[in-house]
Amino acid sequence: MTNRIAIYTDMGAGCDSVTQWGGYFDRLRLSYVEVTAADVLSGVLSVCDIFILPGGADVPYCQKLHGQGVQCIRHFIDNGGRFVGSCAGAYFAHTRIAWHNTTESIVGDRQLALFDGTATGPLKKPYVPNSEQGTIAVPMTLVLDPENIGTATVYVNGGPAMAIDKHTTVLAEFTYDDKTYPAIIQKHIGKGDAIALSPHIEYSEDFLKTKIPPCANRPKMREYILNHSILATNGQVF
Repeated sequence: MTNRIAIYTDMGAGCDSVTQWGGYFDRLRLSYVEVTAADVLSGVLSVCDIFILPGGADVPYCQKLHGQGVQCIRHFIDNGGRFVGSCAGAYFAHTRIAWHNTTESIVGDRQLALFDGTATGPLKKPYVPNSEQGTIAVPMTLVLDPENIGTATVYVNGGPAMAIDKHTTVLAEFTYDDKTYPAIIQKHIGKGDAIALSPHIEYSEDFLKTKIPPCANRPKMREYILNHSILATNGQVF
């Protein structure tokens, strides 16, 4: 894998998430391209290794990608690509979504269906887009922690409680309101794999400093996750 990276920036992709993903790759001096739904339909993923579907809004993803777009993403994964769905991208990657906010409900099937089950949310209500209402700072741990990083407080803003099927591996967990939820999940599909994240792992410490309390080992955990899952080679994670 040469880490040719595509970040989805079309309708629904949140500016903060897009910017933070790009900033992370910039710091590593990794080149990436920003792609639209039209680019996906035209086959841009055929020359990419990693496709980032960032946080934002799931419904516009459906509007732009259901049908041929989903087929292109599936083909990309089947042929060795890595799909990374963050927050809204994680909702979109499940077979079904059940979103019950204080003022609206979004319930329905999703065609991409990489993870078999329902992604539910938000965990904290009310969730208000483009605000910190709905934000939770939760303790997260790696299921396997070879570097003994321990627990780190991470940022969740509307992210889902994700579903686990028998073919899914849980890479990290977080606790909220005395319940434990999958934070990062992964599944091998065809020659490739899919990763879904409920927390915004892509957000830098500088970006988070006005949003959630500081945490000494959060940078180390973030770098470990990004380097050993998002950018892992040969289909290996953690």
